[in-house]
Amino acid sequence: MATINAMDISAHAKKHEFAAKENNIDFILEDSKAFLDEYTDILDRIDAAMKNAE
Repeated sequence: MATINAMDISAHAKKHEFAAKENNIDFILEDSKAFLDEYTDILDRIDAAMKNAE
């Protein structure tokens, strides 16, 4: 996500990455919905941008 300048979700993904490395399953489970909602939002925005570019 950092590659496409989606820095907020990139930082959020990094939190999940570090939580996984630390075996912090509780954080991952508690935060998964928020992370997936943010991910879905960015995908929707990318999709809209691609449609507008056509």
